[in-house]
This record gives sequence, C-alpha cells and structure tokens, in this order.
Amino acid sequence: MSFYSRSSVPILTCLITGCLFGGLARAQDQAATSATPDQTTGATNSGVTADDDHLHVLLTGYLWTPGMHGTVGSRGYDAGVRASPGQLLSHFHFGLMGVTEIRKRRLLSTIDLMWVNLADSAGRATPFPDVPTISARVGFNQLILTPKLGFRVIDNKNFTIDGLAGIRYWNLGTTLNFTPAPLGNGDFSRSVGWVDPVVGLRFQAPLNNFVDFTLAGDVGGWGAGSQMDYQMLGALGFRLKPRVVLDVGWRYLFVNYRSSNFVYEAAETGFILGVTFDALKPK
Repeated sequence: MSFYSRSSVPILTCLITGCLFGGLARAQDQAATSATPDQTTGATNSGVTADDDHLHVLLTGYLWTPGMHGTVGSRGYDAGVRASPGQLLSHFHFGLMGVTEIRKRRLLSTIDLMWVNLADSAGRATPFPDVPTISARVGFNQLILTPKLGFRVIDNKNFTIDGLAGIRYWNLGTTLNFTPAPLGNGDFSRSVGWVDPVVGLRFQAPLNNFVDFTLAGDVGGWGAGSQMDYQMLGALGFRLKPRVVLDVGWRYLFVNYRSSNFVYEAAETGFILGVTFDALKPK
C-alpha cells in the first residue's frame, strides 16, 4: 500500500470523528434554537426533521469520472496501473450509477450501485492470403454495490449527522474475445468477487436556502473480504426545484484486495455529478 493510501485512513478517521464530536458540542449550544424547523425554508437542509413522520424517498442518478492508479496482479505477477479520467472515458462502453435513499424519522437506508463496462478492440492482418484478419476485443466490468442502514444521530435546522453501517460488494470481471475463434473457442473470461463490512458517517449542512454541503465517508474491509476498503465524498447540492437538486462534488475510493492468486490494490478519484429527485415530496 502506498504512503498516500496509508495516510488517507487517519485523515478519514479524523474527519468523521471531528464531524461527530464537533456536531455534538454545537448541538448542545443550539438546543434551544433547533427545536423548531426554519420557517423561511420550512425544513432542514435535507427536508427531514426528527419530528417528521412522513416517508421520504430520494432517487439519485450520477456520473463519476475517476482516474485510477494502483497495482493489479495474478498468480504472483504484479503490475502497476495508472489511467487518467480521459483514458478511462475513451474506453467507456456502458455504465449504470445511482443511489436510492429511504428515510422515516431518524431511520434510513441507502443503496449505492455502480456498474461500469470498459472495452477495447484491435485487429491484425496475417501474412497468409487465405487467413482472415484476427481481431481481439477486451472487456472489463466493475460492479460495486453498497447497501447500508443508518440512524440520524443529530437532526436540527443547522446540520444533520447520520451514522451508517452495511456492506460493499465488489465484482471484477474480464473478457477476451478472438475473431475468428482459435481452435473453435474464442471467448475467455474470469471474475472475482468479495464482500466488505463498512461503517461510516455523513454530515450535511445548508449554506443558504438553495445550497447544501455534504461530507461523507466510510471505512471497512479489515480482512473479511479485502484488507482495507474506504471512500470519502464532498459535494455541494444546488436546489433547482423543490424536488430536484443538482449535486457536484469529488469522490475518492480505495480498496486493497489480496488472495492467493489475485491482487487488486487501486485508488479511484475524480469529479462526480448527479441529480437527486425527492420522489414523495409535495410539488
């Protein structure tokens, strides 16, 4: 693991701990003023208070364009990899990214799905006139699914803090297709998957009536699946309509998975752009 990856763990811990204990102290100082919602906006930054008994469903579609660096290896052979966001986008074939959040009073659940398919192809003519050109297509699939359950620890008009726990499921797959197929078999594929337990915190605060700030992170792994698995996210939410928010931010995701015949230690970081729709909020 690189120095940058090792040093990010205590940084993440300090950010989460600081948000929690700093928020607790601020909540005690403002207890008298935070008992009622803001009459100007009619709600907290997230549109939910602890006394709100309504069910809230938030649907977010997003696009994350990260760069990547790390180490990938198999059967004792490791290689360093590095790719910019532009290089990865040039091989982007298909993807699906989104978050669903359900909240009622202080209880909440979230599901974050990210599935990306990258592909590239190349062909080479043979020196024999009767042998057709041989072409190869390489594909890479990455599936990351993170369901969590949470509890709203602090909820007032100035900020909210949520504690969450769940799992992150990883599945990495590669495919190799040759045309024409050598020896009658031109398709080769391999995949590996694992599950990491994760815990985290999310801090949200309104900057004004139209802009919210979010700082979130989680950490896990601990040898259950990978040796280490964590992410950090900072974002601004711009309220375009009462039910629609434009999210702009930065996300960092790191994992260090090692088994007897496979190594995947990688950091992905880059801009994230999304749109959140409050499905049950009155128009």
